Amino acid sequence: MSALLSAPAVAASALILVTLALWVGPWVAAVVAGLWVFVGVLLFDAAWFSPSRQNFATAFKFREPSERELETLTAAWENVTRIAQADGWPYSLWIEPSGQLNAYAGPTRIVAVTSWAVGALGPRRLEAVLAHELGHHLLVDQRVRLAASKPLVQRCATDSARIGINSFALTM
Repeated sequence: MSALLSAPAVAASALILVTLALWVGPWVAAVVAGLWVFVGVLLFDAAWFSPSRQNFATAFKFREPSERELETLTAAWENVTRIAQADGWPYSLWIEPSGQLNAYAGPTRIVAVTSWAVGALGPRRLEAVLAHELGHHLLVDQRVRLAASKPLVQRCATDSARIGINSFALTM
């Protein structure tokens, strides 16, 4: 599935390299292609061979949940994974200190929610947020999205969360 989803990006990259070769010459295109492959290898290594949840969590400024937060998260996560018939143990639950509603599905099977979400949302709404993040992990390989910048991820997640709150208000 990931290969099918990444085919347009690969085709666009190849088109860019061919255009670059025709425009400025094959040597410049070869250097750009070499750098592209080098960065790809670095990302591949970081995601497949030496994944460190702690490093990713630190990079995104996540922290481990407190005892109370862990209880709340674990109960909601167990319900979500049971209903989804998904194995929940390979995932790691984290907290982003924030007074806003937000959640992340990160590389190395990280699932993070804001401290506000854990403290303010009821169990069903927290389960809905976690189910959404589990969907990202089950349907899209996070290693493919590893290169995404945090500001873009935050903007998209904030917009999704805002829509989610409006949906909750309409349905509950």
